[in-house]
Amino acid sequence: MFLTFARSSKILSLLFLSTMGVSSPSVLASGGTAPGSDLEAALPNSGYDPQKDDAYEGYAYRPGAGYTVAKYSLPAKPSCIKIVTSTIKVTGIFDGGGCLYTWKAKGDGRDYKDICFAPEEISEHMPAMFELQDGATLKNMQIECALDGIHTTKNNIIDNVIMRDVEEDAITIKENVTITNSQFWFCNDKCLQMNSANNVKILNNKFYYARSAILANWGHNVEVRDNDFYQTKRAIRSETERSYVISENNSHDTGDCHLLAQKKGLLDNWGVGSLKNVKQTLCEEDGGKIVTK
Repeated sequence: MFLTFARSSKILSLLFLSTMGVSSPSVLASGGTAPGSDLEAALPNSGYDPQKDDAYEGYAYRPGAGYTVAKYSLPAKPSCIKIVTSTIKVTGIFDGGGCLYTWKAKGDGRDYKDICFAPEEISEHMPAMFELQDGATLKNMQIECALDGIHTTKNNIIDNVIMRDVEEDAITIKENVTITNSQFWFCNDKCLQMNSANNVKILNNKFYYARSAILANWGHNVEVRDNDFYQTKRAIRSETERSYVISENNSHDTGDCHLLAQKKGLLDNWGVGSLKNVKQTLCEEDGGKIVTK
């Protein structure tokens, strides 16, 4: 009943915007290595926002999941907003200047008045908002509505990036990648995904309302340190014999399992930070192994 009312309220709000003559914003960025121009006019709300829409407080990472936005709120949206209509390929250093990058591309099943798909599941093989080339750095920005957020290659750094709504995966991780000081919100699948990763550092990040925050199903030498997880069902997963993850001083508030080793995955526990309302600290399944140092 609650979610039905929330969705009905959202539809009525969008109809009201339409009758008031709110038009679609012009496209400002269409890929390449540089961002588009600032958008001065306010955009229609492109996703649920607990700060502005109380009716969506129960719509955390999945309808009916029972998670609520009670302790933390999304960071405020910046006044600087940039529209992205195709994948931005990044070389060198891309500094977002604290702006919000929002995905608005033809063919993704939405228009400017639609909400983002998160936290509902969407299909695989969606285009990334950012593709980082070898040696590239991405920093200082907020991101929303990215169907498949950031793809890395080699020797990449991601710093101070706020993903307001994780659609498919926030970051797909490859080789020699460092992720620091970032936030990941409302994830129905995985926030950080490793399929063929090596030498990865995940340091001092925050994960809010996620089914799985970090998954290495092929991730060698993955270091996960000093991160915070809030209302995250499974925080750190090492899956399959091709994965080796080190976890140290990560804190977790509310969830089912903090460290999970599956399908012969190996996970080294170098010490756990603060845990609260976590049903199980160490979980081993299907031959997975957790070694406490």
